[in-house]
Amino acid sequence: MRITFVQGALAPALLVLVCGAALGCPGKDGEDTDTDVTTDATLGTTTGTDGASAPSTTIEPTTTDATGTTEDTLGTTTMEVDSRCECVETWSFGSDSYSCVKGSCGILNGRCEGGDPDTGDGECVFTGVSEEKIDCALDRLIAGEVGFGAEWSYTSNGGFTSSGGWVTIVDSDRTAVMRRWWWLDLGGEETSAGLVRLKDAAYFEGCKAEPDLEARFDCLIGWTDDEPDALCDEEGTASDI
Repeated sequence: MRITFVQGALAPALLVLVCGAALGCPGKDGEDTDTDVTTDATLGTTTGTDGASAPSTTIEPTTTDATGTTEDTLGTTTMEVDSRCECVETWSFGSDSYSCVKGSCGILNGRCEGGDPDTGDGECVFTGVSEEKIDCALDRLIAGEVGFGAEWSYTSNGGFTSSGGWVTIVDSDRTAVMRRWWWLDLGGEETSAGLVRLKDAAYFEGCKAEPDLEARFDCLIGWTDDEPDALCDEEGTASDI
């Protein structure tokens, strides 16, 4: 969550503080009293001509949380986001939660057509994804180069249920950021968007060797054995109600 707080102007409040302490303010006729008052530029100390100091107001400069550094300077709060999360839209669900370019392979939109759409019973036929698109995504995961890896979706029961996921490689050691989600009727759930380790290149080469297209798709979407941590955000839900 990105939050910015802006504190109101401080100068009027300091003027009230100084006047309330009866250190010398303009009278009703506009003339000044004979006591000089200076206010330290740090907005912390008020000093009279006798060298005495009035109670000071302190502004804490820095706080830190797990996502980065929060700096508070005169009421303005800024937050640093982990650079590996720069493409994650934390307020969006599923596919929409990745905002950067997804590459030329396209989304692998698998479908299960046939069977009973109300119960899910019966055989269905896997359609919707070409061999070229699957192999394009597999080649990216084999190479393990930093950049977007793959995105998939799968629908069944006439669109009553669906699932999906995306993964982007953020380090040459096959570290990646990913998210998965599931949708049933009018509501859905998603994992956090966070770090996982991709399986090695040999695994995806094995996927590519699968002669059956559905088996190749199922192999690809099993790109890690890890559950994503909460680097970018936490688990979430969505609803069409």
